[in-house]
Amino acid sequence: MICFKCKQNIDDDSNYCKYCGVKLAQQCPECGAAVPADARFCPQCDALVQAQVGIDWDALTAEAKTAFGKED
Repeated sequence: MICFKCKQNIDDDSNYCKYCGVKLAQQCPECGAAVPADARFCPQCDALVQAQVGIDWDALTAEAKTAFGKED
């Protein structure tokens, strides 16, 4: 498989890229299916999953934090 971030060829069963360290899979919060780390929606149930991964909460505006239900 090809890492979506650094484009290096890595083992198909990898959870993390051995070159750049990016997480390659996540679990859907709704149905528990494996979801590619760069996906915004679960391929099984269409639940939004991107909000669960990779958010720098300190960099978000107060309005964005409120939209995600994470207020200071």
